[in-house]
Amino acid sequence: MTTKLIKGEKYDTDTLNLTGWTGPHEGLSYLEYFTRDGEYKGADQDGVEPLFDAIEDNGDEPEPKITLEICDNHEWLTLYGSVRDRNDDELDVESMREFRSLLETEIEKRLPQADCVRPRNGRTICHQWNGAHFTHKIGPVGTFANLTDLQVAAINEAVDVATDWAKTLGEPLRPVIVTYTDGRTENYANYEAALDSLGVEYGPDMVAEHDGDLSEGGDRTLVWASENASENDDGAKAVASIRWAE
Repeated sequence: MTTKLIKGEKYDTDTLNLTGWTGPHEGLSYLEYFTRDGEYKGADQDGVEPLFDAIEDNGDEPEPKITLEICDNHEWLTLYGSVRDRNDDELDVESMREFRSLLETEIEKRLPQADCVRPRNGRTICHQWNGAHFTHKIGPVGTFANLTDLQVAAINEAVDVATDWAKTLGEPLRPVIVTYTDGRTENYANYEAALDSLGVEYGPDMVAEHDGDLSEGGDRTLVWASENASENDDGAKAVASIRWAE
């Protein structure tokens, strides 16, 4: 059984078995339809593309990578996106970098198969990004891959978290550190961003409110995976704690 490949997906070209073409290909090599890192470009301008043996679904293999372009053009993010400079009179380059870094982290947390890259083929320019014919364009995220509704929803959630953080750019930021019981630590730009991220990881049953937490002037906020775990607990059953960064 032969099959077409998915535009925007990455493949191991050494393992593909060419079986034919959808039309005249004038002696082209099928490798010309891939980027150097194995991303499939799709059919050429005449609609011709190579056909391959069907790729077996091996449950032990990871899901194929989904290439997502993340816009980092200062002009686009300021005019059309959610990033605003703190002084309203010049672009805040550092804020742009923080926004992109946070967005990538939130996307990869929800979509482990995501491969976040900088815009390609001139799409680093504001009007080129606006005019790009992506299969999906979700704010500052664009892709030529075919996404499921769940994948689109996951990216939308990540964009929302980064956007909420960006709304605080005009306010003084007070960063926090999340320490997990397994020894991990993560830094966040503010308390709300940390809570949003923890909510994604532990779901709607998470509890992060108690007497004397950071919102009440305390020195830490304990986080539990569920309300049952939090009842009458002094922190022994907590999965993480949030503190102001020094």
